[in-house]
Amino acid sequence: MQIKRIALLPVAGVLVFGAVAASAPSAVATTPASGSLVLTESSAYIKSALIEGIGVVVGSPATASWSSTTGLSGAFPVTGGDAVLNQYVGSVQFGGTLVVMDARTRRSVTFTQLAFDDFNGVFTGIPQGGTTPVPLLDPSGDLSVSVNAGVQTFTASETDLDPAAATYLDHALNTAFFKAGAVVGTLAVNFTPAS
Repeated sequence: MQIKRIALLPVAGVLVFGAVAASAPSAVATTPASGSLVLTESSAYIKSALIEGIGVVVGSPATASWSSTTGLSGAFPVTGGDAVLNQYVGSVQFGGTLVVMDARTRRSVTFTQLAFDDFNGVFTGIPQGGTTPVPLLDPSGDLSVSVNAGVQTFTASETDLDPAAATYLDHALNTAFFKAGAVVGTLAVNFTPAS
C-alpha cells in the first residue's frame, strides 16, 4: 500500500502542473476592461453650489450632459479594474478629470486617477500634484448590484459627500460650503472586466 501512495504522488503532481500550465495562457487579457461611471449632480445641489460660486466640470475623455429633470451628469470611461461588484471586492479605474472651482476665491482643485473602491464603497480621486486618494462620494440610498452576461452594474440612488472630501475641498478652496453627508446626486457603475 505504501508503494501505491508513492506511485500516485508524481501523477497527482503532473495533473496539478498540467492544470496550471493549461490555465496560464488564459490569464493574459485580450479584451480590455470596459464600461463607465456616471455621476449625476442633482439640480438642487447645483443650485445651492452656484449660489455660493461653486461649480464642477469634467475633463476629457469624460463627457458631461445636462437634464432639467435629473441635473448635471458626468460619464467617465473605464480604464481598468479588478472589481467583482456583487462581492464588494476590488476597484474600477476611470479616465477623465473632475474639477471643482470656486469663482469667489478663484481657486480650483483637479482630481485625477478617479476610481470606485468597491470594498470600501467610495468614489475617490487624487488631487493634481498629490499622491493620496481623497474619498469623494459615498454611495447610499437604494443600492443595486447585478451581473448580466459578464456586465457588472452597481447603482446608488444617492451619493453623499464624504467627510474627507468636505474637509479637503473647504480647505483647498478657502470656503465653508462643503458639508459632510450632503446629498450630491446619484451614481451608476457599468463594468466589464478584462478577459
